[in-house]
Amino acid sequence: IFSKMKFVKQLLIIMIAVLMLQSCVEEYWPELNEVHDRTLVVDGRISNEPGPYIVKLSQSISFQDSVMQAEVGANVFIEDQNGNIEQLFETEPGVYKTNASFQAIIGNSYRLNVITAGQREIRSEFEEIKPALGIESIDHYEASEIIDATTATAIEGFQFTVSSEVSDDPKTFLYYDLIETYEYRADYPIQWYYNGTPDYSNTFFFNTQLATAFHATLRNCWSTDTVREFYTVSTEYFSEPKVNEHPLHFIEYADDRLKHGYSVEVKQYSVTERAHKFLQSLHDQNTDQDQFYTSLPYQVQGNLSNVNDSTDVILGYFMAAGISESKRVFAKRPKGKIPDPPFWIITCGNYIYQPNRLTHFVNSSTEEHWPMYFAMITIEDPTAIGGLELMTVFSFLSRSCVDCRVHGGVTQKPDFWIDQ
Repeated sequence: IFSKMKFVKQLLIIMIAVLMLQSCVEEYWPELNEVHDRTLVVDGRISNEPGPYIVKLSQSISFQDSVMQAEVGANVFIEDQNGNIEQLFETEPGVYKTNASFQAIIGNSYRLNVITAGQREIRSEFEEIKPALGIESIDHYEASEIIDATTATAIEGFQFTVSSEVSDDPKTFLYYDLIETYEYRADYPIQWYYNGTPDYSNTFFFNTQLATAFHATLRNCWSTDTVREFYTVSTEYFSEPKVNEHPLHFIEYADDRLKHGYSVEVKQYSVTERAHKFLQSLHDQNTDQDQFYTSLPYQVQGNLSNVNDSTDVILGYFMAAGISESKRVFAKRPKGKIPDPPFWIITCGNYIYQPNRLTHFVNSSTEEHWPMYFAMITIEDPTAIGGLELMTVFSFLSRSCVDCRVHGGVTQKPDFWIDQ
């Protein structure tokens, strides 16, 4: 599980990278070493899905460190080819939203207009919302992936693929958003707890109380996240305008996301040729890097410019895309592929089982320690001589061992979930 700070930073960078477009207009574009601090970054997309649509404005404080600061107080609006205007409202610093009633129309073209608090007038090129192309199927199969070409070392896992319906346009350009959901479990169930109110009838277990039905719900969680990769494809040189088993992401069997059940939802967007070329350039650029976007991924020009100053560097995109109904597939690690660690090995956090230490810990605990969780667990007997011997003990367990929410998920099973 990534730390929250790292996750937020990576997600912001990826959202900006995935949706940026390439301009067809010939204009001045500086070398990387000319890009300076306080560069405006624009992040927004419009589609035929119901609104509201969101545009995020920020300033790059440090190009190398990918540090962002919200651009507040701007006047932001979306304009169609007929001059109709949709105003966006700042709902939080740097975040601008349309009204929920506003919905873009396939075949129409839209552009973004921004007037910053400092009176910089920024405008995107018009982008047409292309007809949406349906997904025929999402699938996965067992595959191997080379991780070291020198030694021919490979890992086994699932390769996910997507196939589209047949397009009416022989030159159809697509990209994919992937949202994954997986089930995971806390290592141990809560059997007893202590919240500062002793249960004197339970003298053996240090005056703890029996777990309730609520505590049982903390064992299973579901986590939903954006797959931090993006995929594009063009049908331009296909024998027919149809995508067949285009590879998406690969997950190795050792990944714990596959342990109890895994699902991925795929959204397929129809975009302009310009958008496709831009996204492909980003993909090629990323392939050459050892890490995913070690600095802001703006070496490729977007579709935004300063109306009054062609030398002003505007980073980002404004995308228009057609989307059809998404599709979902489920997977689970095949039995026997990855052996589970011995059940007596504790890897989830801290625990205490010695009676004298437990007594002291419970008696000296204060409100900041509550609630405290306990269970009967099996561990290796540290006093055993001449081989492995196991013992079952009453133990205090840290919250990370017994409360699945600690790792970022929720206990509410998704409506779409199918038990694996």
